Amino acid sequence: MPDRRILVVGVGNPLRGDDGLGPTAVRILQHMRLPAEVEVRESSNLFDLVLGGLKDYSRLLIVDAVRRGSKPGTLHVFTPKLEGGESGVLSLHEAGIHEILRLGKMLNCLPGEVIILGCEPLETGYSMRLSEPVRRSLPKLIYQLLLEIIKTLGKND
Repeated sequence: MPDRRILVVGVGNPLRGDDGLGPTAVRILQHMRLPAEVEVRESSNLFDLVLGGLKDYSRLLIVDAVRRGSKPGTLHVFTPKLEGGESGVLSLHEAGIHEILRLGKMLNCLPGEVIILGCEPLETGYSMRLSEPVRRSLPKLIYQLLLEIIKTLGKND
């Protein structure tokens, strides 16, 4: 059976309102009994993770607040475009997740599949609380993360 290791990374700053979505989601996952193939981490610096090498994983699931022009709290699940032009994702982090992932692909540091899961933020000012729309979307986000894990572990290549 091929390697099915999955890394779930919650990216963001819990002191910046909805930017704390990623860390909040992975803290919930860390309290769940997940299969041994699943590793869950919180990171404020995706750059270090990518450059550290993620090739030992078959799939990288990134949880973050992402701006795509939707209504606050809207769930987004997508595979970032890592070749060519822009992906249309405006990350809330300085270097930008898209740019970091493109660099990781160029350096051959990424797993075979990368999925970004997140919500449209409402507030990213200084606050230790998620906004109401993002808080309401959190159960759906956790459910979607678990579905992505099941899809990966259930594949028969």
